Amino acid sequence: MTDINDEEKNKETFKLNKGKDWQNAVSRLDSIQTEWERLTQNATDEQIAKWNVEIANMSSHTAYHTGQIIYIRKMNGWWK
Repeated sequence: MTDINDEEKNKETFKLNKGKDWQNAVSRLDSIQTEWERLTQNATDEQIAKWNVEIANMSSHTAYHTGQIIYIRKMNGWWK
């Protein structure tokens, strides 16, 4: 069962962001990625073994959506 808060957060994901909202979203994503980078750099082999599925899922998820963003921006001529 999906938590109502999760549904509201998901709706927020698809809202058109511009200006400050967009910068906040970028900063939030960057801080999450930076924290995972810090954690994995300082992790023991046992911690990495415990987190390996989550790390793999997050990595592939991020790569997939990054590819989508790049494709859409190039397709629409949004990059110079």
